Amino acid sequence: MENPFNPNFGKMPSVFLNRDSLTQRIVNELNRVDSPFQTSLLYGQRGSGKTTLMTEVSNLISKDKNWLVINLVLDDDLLISLINQLQRHLLNLKIIKNIDLKMNFFGLDMSASFHQETEFNFQLLFQDALEKLTKKGFHVLINIDEVHLTSLLKKFASCYQIMIRNNLNVSLLMAGLPENVSEIQNYAVLTFLLRANRIVLNRIL
Repeated sequence: MENPFNPNFGKMPSVFLNRDSLTQRIVNELNRVDSPFQTSLLYGQRGSGKTTLMTEVSNLISKDKNWLVINLVLDDDLLISLINQLQRHLLNLKIIKNIDLKMNFFGLDMSASFHQETEFNFQLLFQDALEKLTKKGFHVLINIDEVHLTSLLKKFASCYQIMIRNNLNVSLLMAGLPENVSEIQNYAVLTFLLRANRIVLNRIL
């Protein structure tokens, strides 16, 4: 049978595996080099199980000590939260030291303007953290639920594309309503997402 999950520029897959098999399939593909699942978009109406599927994938892949999972909320702290979670992983893994963080976080002085500086230098901070983690053999899975087009999501997605081009170990799983995901994919600067793997979830009855 032809693989229904190969991305094909807007063509929806016609066959859907059961949820347990789909969860395992996503995890297996994330562990495969150059898999189209590296960047995946979950479509589905409310009640179709998008959040549950993301949670199951995260729980399963977290069992692998080489994977780090970051869950983001699409709000005004999107970029700050991502950098802070990467920072925590770097500290827990002893890749950077807490004393170094207090004095200087990737070249930025810790001050009242930290949030503003983090957003301004987001690409540099994002890349620096991923380079450190990739060098140590770690992979990062970023989850964003209930996505819709915002200025911060545009900035994140544009920087994410650069991280992929730089062959850093990062994957992205975004979920949302079909109309919201479609708007993101068709935004002029983010059309690279048209090549992302698409997974359509039917409503659970």
